[in-house]
Amino acid sequence: MQDLKNRQIIYGGTGAIGRELIDELVRLNADVTAIVRRKSDLPKEVKQVIVEDQSDSSTYKELLTDSDVYICIGTTNAKTPDEETYYRIDHDIPVSIAKASSDARSLHVVSALGANSNSRIFYNRTKGEMERDVKNAFDDVYIYQPALLLGDRDEKRAGESFAKWLFTTLSFLVPSKYKGIHHKTVALNMIQNAQALPEKKRWLSQEMRER
Repeated sequence: MQDLKNRQIIYGGTGAIGRELIDELVRLNADVTAIVRRKSDLPKEVKQVIVEDQSDSSTYKELLTDSDVYICIGTTNAKTPDEETYYRIDHDIPVSIAKASSDARSLHVVSALGANSNSRIFYNRTKGEMERDVKNAFDDVYIYQPALLLGDRDEKRAGESFAKWLFTTLSFLVPSKYKGIHHKTVALNMIQNAQALPEKKRWLSQEMRER
């Protein structure tokens, strides 16, 4: 297993998975850079590069060269009800980053369980199309498909909190494939893959939990 000697680039570092990723990478004394839209409350060891429009990553393509790049970007229907804006965030931005990462050492993208480009469900279809187009841009991308994320968030979401309570209380009724996963578990899987670069490229929620 290789040490994390390359620069570690995180998009979406203020979200649940992204922040866990940053905290763990800092603990490992990695060289961490977060691409953010505005100055954020991140550990002092993290270099912050402010890019308000992350849909155009070509302007900092050189920064991604030989780096391990992590894309943890995503929104919700409640936060972004407009489907066009939602699609730009969950599809266009990750695809743009993937295109700019052509010279990166590795690329890791958080998607979602149930992602399917042919789905009639807008959320699942968006994630599926994002996966398809990211893979077209970066052949050996690592894709992570978590189920419901467990653990505390800075941003409270009433519906999500209820779902977490329901899935936790009735977990014995939920098939293993669909059981919730802690966002730290996802982050640790991403780091482990960045270190080892395994042949397996798609990681389902259950596989990450049982690893």
